[in-house]
Amino acid sequence: MDNVFLIILFAKTIINLLVYFRTRLIRKQRGQSRMIIQWSAESLREVRLRYGEEATTWKLVSDSEGCGCAMNGVAAFWAINEPELGDLQAESNGVEVFYEKRHEVFFDELMRVSYDPDKRAFKLASDGQIYCNQLRMEDRRKRSAALLETNATGG
Repeated sequence: MDNVFLIILFAKTIINLLVYFRTRLIRKQRGQSRMIIQWSAESLREVRLRYGEEATTWKLVSDSEGCGCAMNGVAAFWAINEPELGDLQAESNGVEVFYEKRHEVFFDELMRVSYDPDKRAFKLASDGQIYCNQLRMEDRRKRSAALLETNATGG
Protein backbone atom coordinates (compact mmCIF):
# COMPACT_ATOMS: atom_id res chain seq x y z
CA MET A 1 0.00 0.00 0.00
CA ASP A 2 2.86 2.38 0.81
CA ASN A 3 4.45 1.65 -2.56
CA VAL A 4 1.25 2.60 -4.37
CA PHE A 5 1.11 5.89 -2.47
CA LEU A 6 4.75 6.65 -3.34
CA ILE A 7 4.20 5.82 -7.01
CA ILE A 8 1.15 8.12 -7.15
CA LEU A 9 3.05 10.91 -5.38
CA PHE A 10 6.00 10.47 -7.76
CA ALA A 11 3.69 10.51 -10.81
CA LYS A 12 1.98 13.71 -9.62
CA THR A 13 5.36 15.34 -9.07
CA ILE A 14 6.52 14.39 -12.57
CA ILE A 15 3.27 15.70 -14.09
CA ASN A 16 3.62 18.99 -12.21
CA LEU A 17 7.20 19.36 -13.41
CA LEU A 18 6.19 18.65 -17.02
CA VAL A 19 3.39 21.25 -16.80
CA TYR A 20 5.83 23.72 -15.27
CA PHE A 21 8.43 23.33 -18.03
CA ARG A 22 5.78 23.31 -20.78
CA THR A 23 4.30 26.55 -19.44
CA ARG A 24 7.72 28.18 -19.17
CA LEU A 25 8.64 27.13 -22.71
CA ILE A 26 5.39 28.46 -24.18
CA ARG A 27 5.76 31.77 -22.36
CA LYS A 28 9.39 32.08 -23.41
CA GLN A 29 8.51 31.37 -27.06
CA ARG A 30 5.82 34.05 -26.93
CA GLY A 31 8.14 36.48 -25.17
CA GLN A 32 5.73 36.63 -22.26
CA SER A 33 6.23 36.04 -18.60
CA ARG A 34 3.02 37.55 -17.31
CA MET A 35 -0.26 36.15 -16.20
CA ILE A 36 -3.54 37.68 -17.40
CA ILE A 37 -6.70 37.42 -15.31
CA GLN A 38 -9.98 38.66 -16.75
CA TRP A 39 -12.82 39.33 -14.28
CA SER A 40 -16.42 39.31 -15.50
CA ALA A 41 -18.60 42.29 -14.60
CA GLU A 42 -20.68 39.99 -12.35
CA SER A 43 -17.61 38.75 -10.47
CA LEU A 44 -16.32 42.29 -9.88
CA ARG A 45 -19.74 43.41 -8.67
CA GLU A 46 -19.92 40.48 -6.23
CA VAL A 47 -16.39 41.12 -4.96
CA ARG A 48 -17.37 44.72 -4.16
CA LEU A 49 -20.60 43.61 -2.47
CA ARG A 50 -18.90 40.99 -0.29
CA TYR A 51 -15.60 42.68 0.49
CA GLY A 52 -16.26 46.39 -0.02
CA GLU A 53 -15.08 48.98 -2.52
CA GLU A 54 -11.65 49.08 -0.88
CA ALA A 55 -10.91 45.41 -1.65
CA THR A 56 -8.89 46.25 -4.74
CA THR A 57 -5.72 44.23 -4.13
CA TRP A 58 -5.86 40.44 -4.40
CA LYS A 59 -3.35 37.62 -4.40
CA LEU A 60 -3.82 34.45 -6.44
CA VAL A 61 -2.39 31.45 -4.62
CA SER A 62 -2.18 27.72 -4.97
CA ASP A 63 -3.16 27.11 -1.36
CA SER A 64 -2.01 23.80 0.10
CA GLU A 65 -2.72 24.84 3.70
CA GLY A 66 -4.66 22.11 5.47
CA CYS A 67 -4.78 19.74 2.50
CA GLY A 68 -1.80 17.61 3.54
CA CYS A 69 -0.01 17.91 0.24
CA ALA A 70 3.04 19.89 -0.75
CA MET A 71 2.71 20.00 -4.54
CA ASN A 72 -1.02 20.13 -5.24
CA GLY A 73 -2.87 23.10 -3.86
CA VAL A 74 -6.28 24.61 -4.45
CA ALA A 75 -6.63 27.90 -6.31
CA ALA A 76 -7.73 30.75 -4.06
CA PHE A 77 -7.78 34.54 -4.01
CA TRP A 78 -6.79 36.45 -0.89
CA ALA A 79 -7.73 40.09 -0.36
CA ILE A 80 -4.53 41.70 0.91
CA ASN A 81 -3.42 45.09 2.17
CA GLU A 82 -0.40 45.15 -0.13
CA PRO A 83 1.74 42.70 -2.09
CA GLU A 84 4.76 41.10 -0.49
CA LEU A 85 8.28 41.79 -1.66
CA GLY A 86 8.91 39.66 -4.74
CA ASP A 87 5.25 39.20 -5.70
CA LEU A 88 4.57 39.57 -9.41
CA GLN A 89 1.63 41.54 -10.76
CA ALA A 90 -0.75 39.95 -13.24
CA GLU A 91 -2.56 41.94 -15.88
CA SER A 92 -6.09 42.32 -14.60
CA ASN A 93 -9.20 44.40 -15.09
CA GLY A 94 -11.03 45.96 -12.16
CA VAL A 95 -8.72 44.85 -9.33
CA GLU A 96 -4.97 44.43 -8.88
CA VAL A 97 -3.85 40.80 -8.76
CA PHE A 98 -0.49 39.59 -7.49
CA TYR A 99 1.02 36.13 -7.26
CA GLU A 100 4.19 34.44 -6.11
CA LYS A 101 6.56 33.32 -8.86
CA ARG A 102 6.64 29.81 -7.36
CA HIS A 103 2.85 29.52 -7.87
CA GLU A 104 3.04 30.58 -11.52
CA VAL A 105 3.56 26.98 -12.64
CA PHE A 106 0.13 25.92 -11.39
CA PHE A 107 -1.79 28.38 -13.57
CA ASP A 108 -2.28 29.07 -17.26
CA GLU A 109 -1.21 32.32 -18.85
CA LEU A 110 -4.78 33.57 -19.44
CA MET A 111 -7.54 32.87 -16.93
CA ARG A 112 -11.04 34.14 -16.25
CA VAL A 113 -12.94 34.72 -13.02
CA SER A 114 -16.72 34.50 -13.31
CA TYR A 115 -19.57 34.45 -10.82
CA ASP A 116 -22.62 32.18 -10.73
CA PRO A 117 -25.40 33.87 -8.72
CA ASP A 118 -27.45 30.65 -8.51
CA LYS A 119 -24.60 28.84 -6.76
CA ARG A 120 -23.30 32.02 -5.11
CA ALA A 121 -19.86 30.89 -6.26
CA PHE A 122 -16.86 32.27 -8.10
CA LYS A 123 -15.19 30.18 -10.79
CA LEU A 124 -11.60 30.29 -12.05
CA ALA A 125 -11.05 28.83 -15.51
CA SER A 126 -8.82 29.01 -18.57
CA ASP A 127 -9.30 27.71 -22.10
CA GLY A 128 -7.61 24.49 -21.02
CA GLN A 129 -9.20 23.75 -17.67
CA ILE A 130 -11.48 24.70 -14.83
CA TYR A 131 -9.40 25.33 -11.72
CA CYS A 132 -12.26 25.67 -9.31
CA ASN A 133 -16.06 25.93 -9.56
CA GLN A 134 -16.29 27.22 -6.01
CA LEU A 135 -13.24 29.44 -5.82
CA ARG A 136 -12.30 30.41 -2.29
CA MET A 137 -12.11 34.16 -1.77
CA GLU A 138 -10.56 34.97 1.59
CA ASP A 139 -10.18 38.38 3.22
CA ARG A 140 -6.71 38.47 4.75
CA ARG A 141 -6.57 42.26 5.13
CA LYS A 142 -7.74 42.37 8.74
CA ARG A 143 -5.42 39.58 9.78
CA SER A 144 -2.46 41.39 8.19
CA ALA A 145 -3.41 44.71 9.77
CA ALA A 146 -3.88 43.08 13.18
CA LEU A 147 -0.47 41.39 12.95
CA LEU A 148 1.18 44.68 12.02
CA GLU A 149 -0.51 46.40 14.94
CA THR A 150 0.52 43.62 17.35
CA ASN A 151 4.13 43.75 16.14
CA ALA A 152 4.22 47.55 16.39
CA THR A 153 3.01 47.51 20.00
CA GLY A 154 5.36 44.69 20.93
CA GLY A 155 2.52 42.27 21.76
